[in-house]
Amino acid sequence: AVHDKDKGTDMLTLEVLVFNDDPLHRLDCYQRFEKPDSGNVDISSQNGQKIIMACANSNFRREDWMQVTSLSLLTEMKVDLENEVRESPVLSGSIKINAGEEGHSLSLERLHSEVILRTISCDFTGRAYEGENIRNARVYLTNVNATCPIWGSCGYAERYVNRGGISEDDISRFTDRSLIIDTLGTIGSETMQCGTALICYPNHPESEGPGTSFTRLVIEGEVGGETWFWPIEVNMDAGSEHRGIGRNMTYIYDIVITRKGSADPDTAIETGNIGIRMEVREWKRKEEYEEVF
Repeated sequence: AVHDKDKGTDMLTLEVLVFNDDPLHRLDCYQRFEKPDSGNVDISSQNGQKIIMACANSNFRREDWMQVTSLSLLTEMKVDLENEVRESPVLSGSIKINAGEEGHSLSLERLHSEVILRTISCDFTGRAYEGENIRNARVYLTNVNATCPIWGSCGYAERYVNRGGISEDDISRFTDRSLIIDTLGTIGSETMQCGTALICYPNHPESEGPGTSFTRLVIEGEVGGETWFWPIEVNMDAGSEHRGIGRNMTYIYDIVITRKGSADPDTAIETGNIGIRMEVREWKRKEEYEEVF
C-alpha cells in the first residue's frame, strides 16, 4: 500500500488489513506499523485474490483493529473531526491484488477537505456606512459533518457540529480549535492575506431539509457596533459538477464584502452583499510510501 504524501504530512501509524476477495471477505492478515518511513513496507498473506485496506493516523488502538474479522466490519469504524491533527490527518485507501505480485502501490487520501479563506476585504462605497471597517471579525464553518467512516462512502452528515451557527460547546471538544474557527481582527479596504485553512468531512446531500444542511463558511464581524454575518454555502455554485463538500478537496475563497450581511449565520446573504471568487482543487500528491507483497 502506498501513501501519496503531501508536504508537511506526517504518518504516525499505518494499519494494513488484507481480506480475501471472495463473497465472505474474511480477514487474511493484519499488521500495524509505527512511523513507517518512505521505503517499502512488507507484509505477508496467503495465496489468492486479495483486497488490501490501509489506514493512517487513526486514533484506534491495535486492539480495536484486531476485532475486525471481515471487510464489512470496517464500515463500523468511524473517526471524529474533533480528533483530527493538521500535520497528521486520517488517511485511507484500498487496492485489489493477486497475492505474491510485488511492486503494487496504493494511494492513501485524506477523509477531510479544506476550506481556505485566502483573502478578504470590504468596500462599502456608496453606502451610508462608507469608510467603515468590519471589526472583531472571525471566520468559521457551520453545518459541519463531524463523523466519517474510514471505509465506504461518506456523502452526508451523520453528526453535525456548529449546526446553524457557532457552538462554543462543539468547538471546545476539538483538540485543535483552529481546524474549524479563526480570528481575523479588522477587515478593511486593503486586501487581507488570511491563509485560514478550516477542515470538514464530506457533506453533499441532494437537497437541504430538516435532517440535512449544506456546510457554510461564515464571516462574522461588527459594522457600526452591530454584529453581522456573511454565510457562504461551500461549493454550491450552480455550475459546479459536484456540489457540496467532497473528499480530499480544497475549496479556496477570495472575498470582498460590499454590504452589511445577515442578522444570523444561517440566513443566506443577498446577491450583491458580497463578491466571491472560488477555486476548487484536488490535493496534490507528492512522495509515495510503498508496500510490497
